[in-house]
Amino acid sequence: MPTIKDIARAAGVSHGTVSNVLNKTGKVSIEKILLVEEAAKKLGYVPNAQAQLLRQGVPDLVAIVLPNLRDSIYLDLYTALQISFQSYGYETALYITGDIASTEEKIIKNLPLSRIAALVAVSCLRDESAHLYNSFSFPIIFAERKIELTGNHISFFTFDLQAAGYSLGKYILDQGWKSVAFFSAPSYFENANRIFSGFSDALNNTAVFVQKFTSDTNLILNKAFDIIHENQNLDAIITTCSERANMLSTALQFSENRKKPAIITIDSFRPFSNPHYKTFELDYSQMGARIAETVSTHLHKNTDLPHQYTMPCKGFPFSYPFISKGIPQSLTMLTLGSPGVSALEKLSTQFEQRTGISLKITSMPYDDLYEHIQLLNSDFYYDLIRIDLAWLDSMGPLVYKPLKSLGLDTNGFLKELTSSPENDYSLPFDPSVQIFLYRTDLFSDATLCRAYYERYREALAIPKNTDQYLRVAEFFTRESNPHSPTIYGATSTCGMAITASCDFMPFYLEGLETSQEKTTFGITKLADALQKYSALFQYTNKQQSLWWQDSIRGFADGDTATATTFSNHAAYLINSKRSNVVGRTGAAILPGGHPLLGGGVIGVSRYSRQEEACRQFFQWFYSNDIASAVVRLGGTSPLTNVYNDFENHVLFPWLPASRESLKVGTRGGKEVPVGKLSIRQYENIIGIAVRNVINKKMTPLEAAENAQRIFFSQIEPD
Repeated sequence: MPTIKDIARAAGVSHGTVSNVLNKTGKVSIEKILLVEEAAKKLGYVPNAQAQLLRQGVPDLVAIVLPNLRDSIYLDLYTALQISFQSYGYETALYITGDIASTEEKIIKNLPLSRIAALVAVSCLRDESAHLYNSFSFPIIFAERKIELTGNHISFFTFDLQAAGYSLGKYILDQGWKSVAFFSAPSYFENANRIFSGFSDALNNTAVFVQKFTSDTNLILNKAFDIIHENQNLDAIITTCSERANMLSTALQFSENRKKPAIITIDSFRPFSNPHYKTFELDYSQMGARIAETVSTHLHKNTDLPHQYTMPCKGFPFSYPFISKGIPQSLTMLTLGSPGVSALEKLSTQFEQRTGISLKITSMPYDDLYEHIQLLNSDFYYDLIRIDLAWLDSMGPLVYKPLKSLGLDTNGFLKELTSSPENDYSLPFDPSVQIFLYRTDLFSDATLCRAYYERYREALAIPKNTDQYLRVAEFFTRESNPHSPTIYGATSTCGMAITASCDFMPFYLEGLETSQEKTTFGITKLADALQKYSALFQYTNKQQSLWWQDSIRGFADGDTATATTFSNHAAYLINSKRSNVVGRTGAAILPGGHPLLGGGVIGVSRYSRQEEACRQFFQWFYSNDIASAVVRLGGTSPLTNVYNDFENHVLFPWLPASRESLKVGTRGGKEVPVGKLSIRQYENIIGIAVRNVINKKMTPLEAAENAQRIFFSQIEPD
């Protein structure tokens, strides 16, 4: 294999220069970087990352010891640990014990101790063998099963398993079942005992007959067949993991019993429940993420590890205590088409199954919807109406019934909204906010970083303001930089006045520094912002996309380095078969720090006579389970819970940036000089100015002066 000396000789540079290039350290000119990379490629040099880390002497490995990956709880735990620790800069090594103590003992004795930074284990060792862990000084996290060891470097993460068992017992009572089986791991695993203890407490002094069965991991299938074939009159079987539930389902397929017992199991959180058995969910993905965060913080900031961390249970999914099934009826909904509406259409069948209420959705384009709403009356109406956020100030009081007249107390009804309703008529439906997307592979490429530094004398980084944004966009536009790996540096969505205004407004808002400027129409500030936006437009494909999804396609196909879009359209990057940026997309707050809020709000039409059905819809739609399902299907939700879903974060890496952007976003109000105009009217005036500039019909100053004339002509005198 070629050495660093061979590369240095071929590239005509020093040994130190090659080392700096390969290790991404030191300041090396772009010319020498290209020489070294070309020589390394020709010689077939492959860097040994593990050897580099060992030379540095830094523990970089987290050992993960699990019983198996067949069970969804352990698969989810491992996946979350692996992804989370990787994000903190650690590798992971997985060790499977099969719940065999001798296998775990052998694993512990043969760990590569020089590399290990921490260890996470679901241990099958009994207390008398646990001393094997005592010799380690690095952080040890025991998950789910508690090992009786003490020390500042040892922590225990678990769920409230007593409460989980109690909930399972209460469910048995609610169903009126009299004969049940409880199937778990052996009793020497204290987590199984905690579940059964809570289960027994719930059924104490009742007429329910309970039989308890246990088995080792490798004997689950045999025991499942025994339970099914030897117990003919069971109403239900409670299990403590999905593998036991699956084996019971298999055994039932070979059973001649006419009576098929229900199967209820503890399982990891899923946005959609298993159709073969009922689940009681514990979020093992969230546990893995929390463990990784705790360990990383401890290692980097020397914080104390918690002696014990108990996570709450999620419980039975899709349980709606406040809704009930009544006589069949219909609800009609009028809306703008959006990813959130598409998700709702896919889920609406479940709403009908639970309530007897069918939901009929009519979607229209933006301008058509606005005009259609003007035609509604007591003879021609819809029950639910979703309108754009920008229309709420002028249209809300005219279109909707007050929420309190429906008996909805929003203070207690929606405690988990990302933002509280600021009006008496509507609720957030599919909240959205402008976010900045970028190619992580490009912004971390050493060669590009050096080339950017040589060009602008500053580090290539996610732009914080619009001046930096313009430099980044120019750098990644091939017309301006022939060496750019992408054709365009940015996107623009300005094919209509309304989208042009939204795309442009962050440039204008960045320049407003005083409260007076925010409430007056300043020509100079507007002209300066128009000039900047016009410059950015030169680094886009200039096709003047009509809608956000149109421009996001250019980013998805890999031709564009950065993109500005509303967060509810970002899921296209995952859902599109043609996306070339999956796994290579990062997100941040928009340059300038003034993103616009978007999305829609929903309310009950002032003409609707289906108030009770509308209440049922709100109770269903604003449940945590439906919120997670909507997001998983590509929509957005106003509930904070969806931002804590680990799977959502993995699938949609822009969620953290969306959450932070929602906190600083604005739309109308004090941030723009709306005066007596509606937000829609104001944004149309701005959008016309933007389009006049990019179409070269006016200079930025002329467009700003024209916008001011239109603005003041539209304001009625007091």
